[in-house]
Amino acid sequence: MVYRGDIDGLRAIAVLSVIVFHIDAALLPGGFVGVDVFFVISGYLITGNIVQELNSELKVNLSDYISSHIHYEYNYISNLFSEVEGTTIEKYFIAQKIEKVK
Repeated sequence: MVYRGDIDGLRAIAVLSVIVFHIDAALLPGGFVGVDVFFVISGYLITGNIVQELNSELKVNLSDYISSHIHYEYNYISNLFSEVEGTTIEKYFIAQKIEKVK
């Protein structure tokens, strides 16, 4: 599949909308929709890769497909853990400030 900068741009907008939503939900009330957009785009890309492989080889070896994409998935998972860790630390400090105000 040929690189599509427009799709990367849409994915970036989806991710940024989620980040802005997490910073302050009032800034972008529908920012959580970015998660859905990201998953739809990812599904489109994965389906395109599978269809391309079907057309070229007339079969799809799922284990080969998964192993060839494991590197990319590892990057997504490591970024997810970093985001969860950062959010947890942020929420801890916010809770501490709330406790001090009380």
